[in-house]
Amino acid sequence: TAFGSAATMGAVCMTMAAALGADPLMTGGAILSGVYFGDRCSPVSTSALLVADLTGTDLFGNIRQMLRTCLVPFALAAGLYLLFGLSSPAAGQADIAPLFALEFRLGPLPLIPAALILVLSALRVRVKAAMLASIAAAAVLCLAYQGAAPLTLLKDAVLGFSAQSPELATMIDGGGIVSMLQVGAIVCLSSLPP
Repeated sequence: TAFGSAATMGAVCMTMAAALGADPLMTGGAILSGVYFGDRCSPVSTSALLVADLTGTDLFGNIRQMLRTCLVPFALAAGLYLLFGLSSPAAGQADIAPLFALEFRLGPLPLIPAALILVLSALRVRVKAAMLASIAAAAVLCLAYQGAAPLTLLKDAVLGFSAQSPELATMIDGGGIVSMLQVGAIVCLSSLPP
């Protein structure tokens, strides 16, 4: 979702960019470009779901049409931001993987929930089922791979994550269902009949 992406990954990316000394205006532009692109082509986008539901049209047909009009702007924006990133004085300054390794087990397995969303969406599995599969996979990974306690997982899912490392906390603390209540209320109110 646009709101969810900006509030979660956007905030994380902005914090990381500030820590690296990257230009905040260019970073904000890159984040908003990604938010707009994702909102046009994601089968879990609240805007795309709302439009399909309110107009009675096929979600995947709508996405296919929207992709036709956004691929060129996406390619141009991605190319420009890639050039900016490579020429930025912050490029290559910090390796934050060791910082994340203090709190998490890194590797390919934590990518499974995101991969599930992509694969199931490509197979045209209903959005709610795809999201449920991704959430279930993430919960299993948190418990079995990351070693989280069940009550900690539930608390983090509802109230948001809190890192033990102060350096990491500034980058990734937050999230949770509570943080999305306002966005959920906006979506509910906007889809009420007149």
